[in-house]
Amino acid sequence: EFANEIIHIHLSDHKEGFDCLPPSEGIFDFAKLFEIMKNAHYSGNYVIELYRHNYKEPADLAKSLGYLEGLIK
Repeated sequence: EFANEIIHIHLSDHKEGFDCLPPSEGIFDFAKLFEIMKNAHYSGNYVIELYRHNYKEPADLAKSLGYLEGLIK
């Protein structure tokens, strides 16, 4: 409904008992989000946003980035 007003989207994942996880480590359906935003002609950026205690090392962020890039069509 308001997709044309969104300029960027912050991403993190979640699962029962845990929030702000690296994308791919939870249950959020990022493919569905990307599909919805593509159909709404979204052209902004996506930003992985995590707290430092929610990942172990920079490689975890790279893994999440690769996962998300694989979903964006």
